[in-house]
Amino acid sequence: MIKLPKMVKDIIKKLRDKGYDAYAVGPCVRDSLAGRKPIDWDIATNARLDVLKEVFEDARVLSEKYSVIRLHDYDSEDDIIVDVSTFRKKEPGDGGFTFSNDIRGDLNRKDFTVNSMADSGFEFIDDFGGRNDVQAKLIRTIGNADELFKAEPVRMLKALRITADLGFDLSQEVYEAIKANHGLINQLSPDKVRKDFLAIIGGEHAGKALNMIVDMGLLPDILGEEAGNNLSHREKTDMVTICENIDKTKPVPERRMGVLISILSEKKAMSVIDRLDFQGDLRQNLIDVAKDLPSFHFAQQPQTYKKFIYEHAPMERSDYLLNLQKALLIVFDYSIDTKIKSKMYLLKEFEKNGDPIFVEDLAIDANDLMEAGILDDPEACDKMLHMLIERLHVEPKKNTRAELFKLAKTYKKNKLKAYLRGVTWMR
Repeated sequence: MIKLPKMVKDIIKKLRDKGYDAYAVGPCVRDSLAGRKPIDWDIATNARLDVLKEVFEDARVLSEKYSVIRLHDYDSEDDIIVDVSTFRKKEPGDGGFTFSNDIRGDLNRKDFTVNSMADSGFEFIDDFGGRNDVQAKLIRTIGNADELFKAEPVRMLKALRITADLGFDLSQEVYEAIKANHGLINQLSPDKVRKDFLAIIGGEHAGKALNMIVDMGLLPDILGEEAGNNLSHREKTDMVTICENIDKTKPVPERRMGVLISILSEKKAMSVIDRLDFQGDLRQNLIDVAKDLPSFHFAQQPQTYKKFIYEHAPMERSDYLLNLQKALLIVFDYSIDTKIKSKMYLLKEFEKNGDPIFVEDLAIDANDLMEAGILDDPEACDKMLHMLIERLHVEPKKNTRAELFKLAKTYKKNKLKAYLRGVTWMR
């Protein structure tokens, strides 16, 4: 048996007191046996949704269809999240399910032996040898691996997630089945592949899982043909280095994804970004890696660094690249430590001195320009403010109303000076 958190024991007790069975099941049991302290716990019970809502009035219903509720005790020292669901068993043929009163039927529908154990605090159920496989650090399927992966290709990625999380090895059957069926991953949605791949590279043993992905031929299925099958000699060498050293970096999936993108040509990197359909801030960060990482690397002078930050607003975009550089230093042992420290020093200096970087940092705004009679068009004012901030990247001490009005008048009259606003003359 495993040590159950108080909240989990209390939930199981409440259900048992009502006459129902209840067990901790799945990865939380596996991870506990592996010496981990899970945050997410799953409890399976023969109580149906109407009973669950009655017994746990404060719970949030996650799924009416699958009869799942979620509880989170914010006052608990354990700070865990518990999902409670009704036993289900597979229907033959169509992949559907029915609710069940039998815990063993619920465990039988699981995928891997290490995920098919249950513990009530009174009874430990392990019909498939999951505990022995946890001790052996081995991933085996319940039933024929080839049939399982053909029916649900996503489980190949799930096996690799277990490897990435716990460092487990694949059984020979699982290894051969993934090698034979990995092309079926192309049937999965980009959203699903992206989420699973980010989970894999964010794992404690990501390097081992990545090495398996390369070895079994999954790279084109995940990253696409352009990046997966057409790596140059240098890119292949870098991929080997990533597999060897990625675990030394902080387990931040978004940053580790940037490490992978950084070794690819711009064309290949963009194909991966599009293939996995990255969205929002992460998409922009990865595009910055693909297109502008060299420029960021060489932005060492105060003026050029300010300009880079300004052109890549908001500030979080530059922060991402700076943290990525730190990760690259760890993975590849690049001689960029001095450059990283230099950028960190410059950032502190900018903050200490109050140096303006963005238009919002200027001592004047568009209304000031119009009230001063320098310009009368909001669009022209916006353009002027951007010219002013570029000049102040060179001369930050000119961030006063008087100096900015003077510069604005000069740029309005003298197009050459406006054109050369960001130039520093060498003597």
